[in-house]
Amino acid sequence: MLRRDSSGWPGPILIAALALWTGPAAAQAPAQTPSPVVLMLPDLDDDRDERAEATIAAHLQDAGIELLVRRYEPTSFELGELGAHSDGQLDGTDGAGILWVDLGRDFAVYVLVRGDSQIHGRRIDRRDLGDAVAFESLANVSATAAIAVAEGRPIVLQESAPLEPAPREPEASEPTSEAPAPEGPAPEEPAPTERVRLEPQIEVEGVVIPKLEVRARLRVGYRGQSFASGLPWLSAAEIALGWRPVPQAHLELAYEASTPISVAAPNAGLELQLFRAPVSIIGGHRFELDRGYGLEIAGRLGLEPTRRQTIVVGELLEPGPGLEAAPPRWRVMAAAGVDVRGTVAVRDDVRLWISLGVLGVFVRNDFIVADVHPPLLSPSAIRVTTGIGVDVDFIRR
Repeated sequence: MLRRDSSGWPGPILIAALALWTGPAAAQAPAQTPSPVVLMLPDLDDDRDERAEATIAAHLQDAGIELLVRRYEPTSFELGELGAHSDGQLDGTDGAGILWVDLGRDFAVYVLVRGDSQIHGRRIDRRDLGDAVAFESLANVSATAAIAVAEGRPIVLQESAPLEPAPREPEASEPTSEAPAPEGPAPEEPAPTERVRLEPQIEVEGVVIPKLEVRARLRVGYRGQSFASGLPWLSAAEIALGWRPVPQAHLELAYEASTPISVAAPNAGLELQLFRAPVSIIGGHRFELDRGYGLEIAGRLGLEPTRRQTIVVGELLEPGPGLEAAPPRWRVMAAAGVDVRGTVAVRDDVRLWISLGVLGVFVRNDFIVADVHPPLLSPSAIRVTTGIGVDVDFIRR
């Protein structure tokens, strides 16, 4: 008689059925899609940027990484401002990070991850390697970093080691020339080597480049302005020391150095000498344009201490009270205005500028030689100003 054993047979069958049901489903589970990565290349007149783009794309051809390729103006490239520029480039995208490629005298790659303030960088010595090897090395490093950023892994900026192919198992039909195995227990076979991707690590030739921002600048140049009807134009050398709360904004203290002004009173035989010592507090913001150009708008509030002195230059033609030499006296005028400056970057830390502005004098003093005489010099209420010079960033933190 056949009898069904109800205590044991369903177990192995259920386990086998469960394995068959879960196995294909687990194998077919979709992998997480990598995030896009923004690739910034310099906009060059030659084909270096196109060559770099093509080489990097070739290295990422089978990686499934979406590259958002954009161009930037190389003359405006400043390492200390990459953080702010990267935030602007990543806005409006799903990019996990951004790669900045520098194709100057030596090649370089700088990587920033969204939400991270650190800049990871790697330089490639183009002169020692030659163009062909340098481009290949640049693409290798960039592709490795792009994959790490897209998949949310730590950043590596070194060339990945070549992957060893798995050893091919000999076919059963292939003859072998090996000697027959000796009798006895067979040695353990080593596990086959698999093609695996090395786990990236944060390694940038021992250096992680900090995010540096400009904190101070020095501005020097020429400043000219209208002053009064009797003195159509005044010239001075302007020097300003400034602090930057953010890379594009500044707050500075300026001083104008000029020679004394002399105004003669021919009917009195006297001369009025004025020595100006203007100081101003200036605050402004620079708007970045293409190809290294910028537009800077700055407002100023200033005091103009002026020392006046009356001296005799000839025979007094009209003797009387006040018509005589007098000791120096100080008067103070106050003004506010705005300057519009056009700038162009010569280097990352040096800019040339030219300006045009207007100044309103709300505290004025007329200069006379005697109470009975009309004013010898009446400063204008509205002045037109212009200037040209250079500003230098010299502190980065």
